[in-house]
Amino acid sequence: MSMTVHRLNPSDRMDGLVFDPRLDSEGRTSVGTYVCPCGARVGFRTSHFIDGWVRGGGARLRPEAAATMDAARRPDPARGEGALDFHCPDCRRPVRILYRAEEFGMAVYTYTVTEILEIPAACPPDSPPGHA
Repeated sequence: MSMTVHRLNPSDRMDGLVFDPRLDSEGRTSVGTYVCPCGARVGFRTSHFIDGWVRGGGARLRPEAAATMDAARRPDPARGEGALDFHCPDCRRPVRILYRAEEFGMAVYTYTVTEILEIPAACPPDSPPGHA
């Protein structure tokens, strides 16, 4: 089955694009919400990006969707790029949030969402539950 990847401006799907751990230490929190075309909302905090950066994003997509995303746009860690992959919890749309990590202190980073990739075709009905 062939899948098409849509490359989107991140502000088309998310309301918060910069995640800064300094805000967390000041009692504020960097948050952003991805809004799927189906209407589902998936929230992100700085800790999601820290975990993704430290662990390399992890394989959270079905193998065919992951391979399609990688063929369209793989993050380049050497350039400070990472990705968070997940399926929409409602429609099962595969999503990749690409971000840039910029070090501002020794091993401490801010994370800026730079692009969002989606595969519009929903996964088959026997897909495992979402990993948002």
